[in-house]
Parts: sequence; structure tokens; C-alpha cells
Amino acid sequence: MAHNITARQQKLLYSIQRKFLLNITGAYNSTPTAALQAIKGLMPVHIKAKMQSTLVRLCHLDRNCDYEGSAFCAIEIQAITKTWKAKLTLANTVFQAEILALKAAIQWANTENEEVNIWSDSESILQALKSLYVKSKIIQEAQIILIGNARIRLGWGKAHIGLKGNETAYTLTKEATTDGILANLQFPKSYLKNQLLQISLSHWQAEWDNGETGRSMFSIILKISNKQQHWSRECIQFETGHGPFPSFLNRFGLHSKNGGCGEIGNPLHYATRCPLPLSYQHKDPSTQFIVHWWKSALSRKLSRRNIYRLIKFLATNEDLIKSQNTTPSHTSA
Repeated sequence: MAHNITARQQKLLYSIQRKFLLNITGAYNSTPTAALQAIKGLMPVHIKAKMQSTLVRLCHLDRNCDYEGSAFCAIEIQAITKTWKAKLTLANTVFQAEILALKAAIQWANTENEEVNIWSDSESILQALKSLYVKSKIIQEAQIILIGNARIRLGWGKAHIGLKGNETAYTLTKEATTDGILANLQFPKSYLKNQLLQISLSHWQAEWDNGETGRSMFSIILKISNKQQHWSRECIQFETGHGPFPSFLNRFGLHSKNGGCGEIGNPLHYATRCPLPLSYQHKDPSTQFIVHWWKSALSRKLSRRNIYRLIKFLATNEDLIKSQNTTPSHTSA
């Protein structure tokens, strides 16, 4: 079960997700999976699996919160003959409160041996009752009663226009928050999903904070989010350092650590100090602003364009970069 994922299963899920991340981003195979997950806003699969498993198993949450009112009233010859009110937690939706009241009114009308007109100011509820494809158990139960009792008729009425029934129902709804019967409804799936998402994001954040890989990206993306960074393949190579840089290629014995100009050939060097790609360079940041520089490097369109061209330049001019007798390139932007 997803709640009891073993270390081996987690590693397998990790490797499967990694293949997709590499394909989506076009990043180098050596790029840390944790960094790619943070860039693309894709939650680690083992955390996502636990979240989905919990959502399936979960029926109810503790309900220590305020309440939402649900009510209806019956009026005959200007006299109120029946009232009903219930309360739901604020985690339940307005839609649930409205359909619960309408279902209660339909159930009451079904016990009367006469024609009953039920008015609601919720068009969405009335449309849902006409649909053959609803999954809500409350709506399905109301539909069954309506099918078996032709004396019950439904209609729409505009809210807050001074009608006695509307005003009374509104007052009962407010009263229901304190003295209504507690309706034991499941929380809506949207609420559960949101709560589980926040919990899962906090688990992902903890893994990101305490991880051993992707540390070069950690200072750039401190807070994990399920929203992706819209970075190109070249920008990802630049930000992660896993690209056509001597400092990176040196790990595999493919290049000396220094570039053609004698300095360590890392992304920051080529983007700010190297005399080769002058047309694509940014202003060299002072030491105390390096982290800020990295964070803002991809925030502007011109910067992203220069980074893209810089990576292309490095990838297609490897021989020039290796050369010790270099002259500045003034390729037009």
C-alpha cells in the first residue's frame, strides 16, 4: 500500500520519475532529480502516492471548527407551517448546504398528500437535480424521491427580493449555525485534496531542506511549490551548472577545469567575466549579491535570451573555449 512504501519501492519510483523529468526538461543526465522536481514543480512520486492513498482512505476529518447553516421553511396562505435547519462545518461547501436543505424540503414534501411547490435561489442545484450524471449521494436520493412523486414541483426564485419565504429561510440559515442539528456530511473532495496537498508540500519541503543533492539550486529555489519555473533547456543547464562548462565536464575527464582564459569555467564566469562571449554577458555581481544575482538572472526576458545564446555559444565553440590564445568574440545579439 502507498502508506507503507519501502525504501526500495521509493527508489524505483524515483528512477521512473527521473526519466520523465529528463525528457521534459532536456537536462543533462547528471542533473539531480531533486533539482528537476523543484524546477518543474513536480512532487516526488512517493509523496504523491501517499497523498492519493490517504485521499482514497479518508472518510471524515475532525470537525473542530465553526459552522455553515442550512435551512428551509414551508409556507401556506402566508403562514409558516414547517421549519427545518441544520449546521455543517465551514469545511463543507455552500453547494452542500444548499442541496442538503433542498433534499430536506423534498423529503418533507413527500410526506404531504398534496401538491407542493419548492422554490430555490440556486440554479446550480436545480440543474444538478436534472442531470443523469451526478455522483453526489444527496442529489441521487433527492432525484429518487422526485421521480416517485409527481406532486412535488421545483422552481427558481431570485434571492433577496423581499419574499417572505426567502427572508425566513435566510434567517433560519443564520440561526442554524448555532442551534441547528449537526449534519454529518463528508468533507468535499476539493477540501480534502487541498488539505492533503498542503501536508504533502510540507513533506516535500522538508526533504528539499535536508537533501544532499541539488544544493546548487537550493539557494535559488528556497520554497518548494507545485508551480513550475518556465525555464528553457539552456536556462536549466545554466542554473544547475550541468551544461557545456569546463568545470562540469572536468568531472568526467572531458575538459580541464579552467576555460580558455585560465579561470575556472563555471556558469557565473562565462556569464560575467569571460572575454569570449562579451555579447551575452551580465554585470558581474559583488560577493554579497551573488545569491540575489542567481535568483534574478532568469526573471527578465533579456537575461533569459542572453543565457540561451551563451549556452549555444559554449556548445558550438568548444575548441575555441579550450584554446589558450583567445580573443573576445563580438557576435551580435
